[in-house]
Amino acid sequence: QNSAFTLGFNAPELLAEGSSKATDMFAFGRTVVAAYDELMGHMIAEAQILVDALTSPQPRLRLSAESTLRSKYFVPICQWEREERRQCAISLETLLLRDGLECSCLRGRHFLSKQSLDAYVRSEVSAELGRRRKLEGKIICPVPG
Repeated sequence: QNSAFTLGFNAPELLAEGSSKATDMFAFGRTVVAAYDELMGHMIAEAQILVDALTSPQPRLRLSAESTLRSKYFVPICQWEREERRQCAISLETLLLRDGLECSCLRGRHFLSKQSLDAYVRSEVSAELGRRRKLEGKIICPVPG
């Protein structure tokens, strides 16, 4: 069986056994590592625990996609389903968590309503070309820190 892969993201058994759900989960674990390396330079404890479980050398010991979503790492991401309220960092409105996005970055948690985030992204993508080039096309967080 032929398998295509990105070097460094391939599970140890991929070439010998072909692709599987377990090899996909291994690749996802390596993707989490790469994202943290690029964005933050270090990994938080919950992420490291998750990565260790996703990249186990033994395929049968790796987390499934369903188990991954129930891991402690994803709890804050999945909280949007709850009826919790947050204050938007831009509009200062108090809204349900499901009506926006909560960021948990190094600056601390903050919430942006869908409308405020949409308006902010629109203003950033229409910003002066020199500014967009300087930021390499990235949109930075609107919360100062």
